[in-house]
This record gives sequence, C-alpha cells and structure tokens, in this order.
Amino acid sequence: MLTDGYWPRLVLIIMRLIKISEIWLVVVLILLIAGSCQAGLGISPSQWIEKHALRGSHIEKIFTLSRAEPKEDLYFKAEIEGEIKDWIKIDPVRESDKIYFSNGVDKGLEFTMPKGEQQFPIKVIIDVPQDAEYRGYQGGVRLKSESKTETVEGIGVALHALIQIDLTVSEEEFLDYEILQIAIPKQEEGKPLKVVLKIWNRGNVEAKPTKLTADFWDKYKSEQLESTEITDFSEIKAVAPFSEGEITLSLPIQFEPEQYWANVKVYHDEEILKSEDIFFEIVEAGGLEKEILPGAISTEIREGSKGYIGIGLIVLIILAFLGWRERKKIGIIFKKREKETKSVPDEKKTIEVIDLSKPPSRERPPKRKRPPRKNM
Repeated sequence: MLTDGYWPRLVLIIMRLIKISEIWLVVVLILLIAGSCQAGLGISPSQWIEKHALRGSHIEKIFTLSRAEPKEDLYFKAEIEGEIKDWIKIDPVRESDKIYFSNGVDKGLEFTMPKGEQQFPIKVIIDVPQDAEYRGYQGGVRLKSESKTETVEGIGVALHALIQIDLTVSEEEFLDYEILQIAIPKQEEGKPLKVVLKIWNRGNVEAKPTKLTADFWDKYKSEQLESTEITDFSEIKAVAPFSEGEITLSLPIQFEPEQYWANVKVYHDEEILKSEDIFFEIVEAGGLEKEILPGAISTEIREGSKGYIGIGLIVLIILAFLGWRERKKIGIIFKKREKETKSVPDEKKTIEVIDLSKPPSRERPPKRKRPPRKNM
C-alpha cells in the first residue's frame, strides 16, 4: 500500500531527473557554441586612418590578433593591397616574438602565432617615400592563416583578417599630442624626485610639453611643503610622431621617507594639457631593493586558458539559475501539499473520561460458568 508521502517524493525525483537533463543539455549547447567559435579570428583595430603623414614619415601602429582557442600554431602570410603596398612591412612588438617572424625576409610578411597565445600583437609600419604625392592613399593588409594540423577529414582550417588603411600625405606640420598619465613612482630618499609623463603623439612632428608645475603637501594634505616649476625642456627627448612614449623629468626636490600628495600640471605654452593629484611615497635608501617587485609573486594565467575561464563562468551562472528555479518549484509543491493536508478534516476520536473523584467499584466480575462434565 502506498503511503501519503510516496507521490510527492516520486514527483520530486522525476523533476530532478528532468532538471539534470536540462542542465546537461545547456552545458552541451555552450560547448558546441564555443567549439564553433574556436575557428574565429579577429584583429583590433581593423582600420587605420592617418590624415597628416609627411614625406619621409615613419609611422607605426600596433594591432592585436585574437582567437578563441589557441590549441595549435597558426602560420600567417600577409598580402599587402593597394598602391602603398611597397611602403608597408610588419615587425614583432615583443622582443620574445622575433623567433616567430621570418627573420626580416619579405618585410616580415610571414610569421607564426604560437600555440597557447590567445592574443598576439603585431606592429605594422608605413615608411612614406620622400617623393610621395600630396594626396590620399588607400590600402590594406590581408592576413591569411592556415593550420598545419589537419582535421579528421584531412582539410586544414583557413582563417582571414583584414586591416584597412586610409593614409593622407600632407605638406603641413601637424602638432597633436595628449598626456595620457602623470606618475610619481615610489623612490628612495636622497635623490631628485622623478615625474613620468606618458604621451600619445598623434601628430606628424615630434612632441613634448613646454612647462610643468608641481605643488607638494603632506600625507594629510593639510600643509603645503614645496612648489616648483620647469620651463626648460631643451634637454628632454621628444616623443616621435605617430607613436606613444614616456618622458621622465627630475625635479630638484628631496623628501624624507614618508607619504605625500602632489598636484602636477603639464602645459603646452599656456594651455593646461593635464592636471592630476598624485599620492606617492618616499622610502629609505636601499628600501626598494628589499621590496618584492610588483608582479613577482602572482598567479600566472596563460592566455590560452582565458577562453575556458569565460565558458566556465557562463556555465556556473546558468547552473545557479536552474538550481534556483528548481528550488522555487519544489517550494511551491510543498506549499500546495501542505494546503491539501490542512483541508482534510481530522478523524473524530473517542476519548474515555475517567472520573477520579469516585472510589473504584468493589464489585467482582461474574464468575465464568464451567461446562458440565459428561459422565463416563
């Protein structure tokens, strides 16, 4: 005979089986989608526009190749398109990547994106000839890749990426640069204070600021300690056209080991290019050598594992959502069962009431009659 709790337990077991099937279906779909994206290849940025190139300009720009699954080497061959194809070559960005390029042969148009690298930077260089006409030019860099590892059917996977280039050769000098960051690194006492400027030069001439002012306060920013100004940048090396670089300035100020605030303003002529409040620290002589360099102790995550981490997070989110939905439905079933149980009237039970105020009865129970014996 089935007990009262049999059917709810059976229903819950069936629901769990259904939910497990749904979860595995979602996991399989995610893995299939991820697998279909593994063959994808992207390039960022995909367009390069330069409107103020001069004759003889050397222009560089970094592009990043990206793929979802870095399980094998990709062998690239670049095809240069358009009328500026003789002006373009490709170089590695990182020193360690030189081994993946064709040793400068054919302008670096053949290189390898190694196994395990999900992102791979390349540097595209344009050298404008001295006799180039003053006008606009269009071109492109088409990156074609084939995997040397064949599929089960014996067919290799071909991937493509395209960089579109729009270049204008002008005779006008164009100064356009931006101060990306002002930094005062941690440094030791007894040395001039260093200030580092990170600059992005978008113009076609060298760029550097013309003035810098700095005001210094204690760590509570309650008392001003020093103030200085630099207007002579003649000995400072400028940032090259169409590139990003750093300028390091030494201020004739020395501080005791402590933490401080600084307000630094960078000018070009009388225009403020950037103003920033900076919190920095001065340590004792030899203190930097005793410290562990930032990043020396870290958990290294290979580029190739980032795709799996992203997929894993998606799976965990979906599983959490399905589990929450299952718990919600189970709660609704229990509530419904509880209401049904309360709606059933209780069976009436007869209770014998004993009056203890009366003495117990002394009457003896009647004797049982024995059956008469039969005479033999």
